[in-house]
Amino acid sequence: MRRRGRESHRIQVQHVIGSHNFIAVAYPNALSCYKLGEFSEWRSIFSTKLDYHVDLMAFNSRVPVSGPNSKEVLIAVSSGSHIHLWNVSDQSEVANYDLEVHVETLLFIASGWSLSVQVV
Repeated sequence: MRRRGRESHRIQVQHVIGSHNFIAVAYPNALSCYKLGEFSEWRSIFSTKLDYHVDLMAFNSRVPVSGPNSKEVLIAVSSGSHIHLWNVSDQSEVANYDLEVHVETLLFIASGWSLSVQVV
């Protein structure tokens, strides 16, 4: 219900996905990642602007060989035939792919970095 006399300037959420104590949220022009803290508060750990809409998202977090106190987090998003990958842990863009066909499904396999893509 909208209140009379007040304009709504809310940002509409397009997608929300999670893995362990992380969630990723896609907005019309941005992607954000949040981590659940020790005191049940969500804190932003990654955010980037997007020049495209998000059709699908896949999200993975895993404990690397270096130790159980650190996690590596990877987010993949698709837009049409394009797939974009980010490593949230070190705030870097990993790769961009153009498959030249529309992506139907996007998911990570097991706890590794294997990404499965179904196209039409």
